[in-house]
Amino acid sequence: MMISAVWFGLSVVACCSLAGPMGRLLGVIDYPDGGRKSHARPTPMVGGIALMVPLLLVALVKTLLGEAPVGIFVTLVVVGLGFLILGWYDDRQHAPPSARLIVSSGLFGAVILLQPDLLLSEIDLGPQFGVIPLWSLSFPFTIVCLVGLQNSVNMVDGMNGLLIGLALFWTGCLMFYAPDHLTVYLQFLMLGLLILLPYN
Repeated sequence: MMISAVWFGLSVVACCSLAGPMGRLLGVIDYPDGGRKSHARPTPMVGGIALMVPLLLVALVKTLLGEAPVGIFVTLVVVGLGFLILGWYDDRQHAPPSARLIVSSGLFGAVILLQPDLLLSEIDLGPQFGVIPLWSLSFPFTIVCLVGLQNSVNMVDGMNGLLIGLALFWTGCLMFYAPDHLTVYLQFLMLGLLILLPYN
């Protein structure tokens, strides 16, 4: 675990250090416009790459060594690469909201099918109100929640440190509820977010 964490951390640092060249290569440099984009200088938008590519590499190594189920790697590839490609295209071409919604819903649907443990089957309102089973609404309700989370992320993205701070909080909360085979990836995610924060 420690060796994997060191290599993961170094990979994130390497991606952050090469943010400028990567941003220019991929055409995802955010230029200030004197209005809504008030940052001081052109900024590469490669935070997702710096976080997800090392995480995918760790998942691949753990899968090849037999330390993690193959399904975890496949799931991370679907959600990681899928949203990286969607984000890259949107940063370059500004995809219509309807197209982003359809693609995002499809990707989240695939993830739920690959990892049924992520399905929200009930809503626990505590001892006063009890538990509400979702039955056939479990699948669409889970997708609505995930798409809502994604859109809330997009709303705070670009505000220095806010998204990373929220992601650290969410990741910490998820670690209390995630199955054991998913917890290790949340730990890596938290490490990557902590490394990204000063670069942001």
